[in-house]
Amino acid sequence: MLLNKTNHAHFLFCISMNMRYIIVNQLTIKRCTMNKENVIQSITQLIQIKENQQRHFSLDDNQDNLSITQFHILAIILKEQNVNNRMLKEQLKISAPAITKATKKLIQLECIAEDKTQDNKKVYYKLLDKGVAYANLHEHMHNQIINKYLSILEKYNDEELATIDSFIKDLTNELEG
Repeated sequence: MLLNKTNHAHFLFCISMNMRYIIVNQLTIKRCTMNKENVIQSITQLIQIKENQQRHFSLDDNQDNLSITQFHILAIILKEQNVNNRMLKEQLKISAPAITKATKKLIQLECIAEDKTQDNKKVYYKLLDKGVAYANLHEHMHNQIINKYLSILEKYNDEELATIDSFIKDLTNELEG
């Protein structure tokens, strides 16, 4: 095909449009990459903040320096009946030795007591007064956190919330391995 002025102009126009398309696509890819890098930085920062909060978790009302796990154990015992190590392990998704260590400290601090069945084969936990106070403190803190999250989530529409939810589930599944 011979290029005349009309074909030549059309050919140059197509090249120009393709170059614009390529440039726009490269900018979009770069922008997507930058957005992904920003998200990764935000996730890393969030994880670091949460780790620091857990390490430095101390309240005036937490004079015994209970761990987050111990607070969760107290909350479960407050809400459930017949709580034993197996139930705690399943609900908290942590190892049996970690449960044993946490419950021993709670027994030592007089937050919980072992309640053995008549045949002494099964051990359940019951809350003592101090444990009830800590369980209620945990519930109060939990409600404050939920309210904080809800106020943040108010900024997003349903479609954005679905995307956020999907992302968090994917990330959680990946982290759990």
